[in-house]
Amino acid sequence: MQGTLADALKTLARNADAFLTLDDAEVETAIEALPPHGLATSPSGGAGFAGLALIDRKAAGLSATSRVVIYLSEGAVDA
Repeated sequence: MQGTLADALKTLARNADAFLTLDDAEVETAIEALPPHGLATSPSGGAGFAGLALIDRKAAGLSATSRVVIYLSEGAVDA
């Protein structure tokens, strides 16, 4: 059975502690911060990083001593 985006968002709202949606421009802008650190990824591979970069960390329960693991799941994409 194929669900819709609306179905997915309803499931997240019911079962997840927190979630957010990002648009392509937000992700592309956020991952521009990676290359100076020797890291590169595609927008889909860097969505987790973009989410962390854009959330209100205090509201999410993160502090200066919090440790977050993010996987860049894809390599760079040639334009």
